[in-house]
Amino acid sequence: MNWQERIREGTALLDIRLFELGGTPVTAWTLATVLMILLATILIARVVRKAMERMLRGRTALEQGNIAVTSRLAHYLLLIGGALIALDTLGVSLHRLRDAEPGRELRFGLNPVDGASGQAG
Repeated sequence: MNWQERIREGTALLDIRLFELGGTPVTAWTLATVLMILLATILIARVVRKAMERMLRGRTALEQGNIAVTSRLAHYLLLIGGALIALDTLGVSLHRLRDAEPGRELRFGLNPVDGASGQAG
């Protein structure tokens, strides 16, 4: 058995379906891809945060607290974006999150209540 056949066998093992999530088959390759996306996101977010801190300290007259908040906000936004990309790669439908109506319960709670029947009107 030469090295090309071993590589083919190894990749065939990584293509085995482990489970299905949102209609998307999840394989070991998928999990490895998600892990790489998350690691790259963490690395990029850290580099951007430190670069922003350095840039803002040197070129602006912002206070240290404002610089920290700005760089942390960018850091967290990048982490959230990477996590959403990783979830989409796994097969979690982000359209459901987009189409969700977070204010639905609030609107229902603010409807006037009919005093006679106790039903929301």
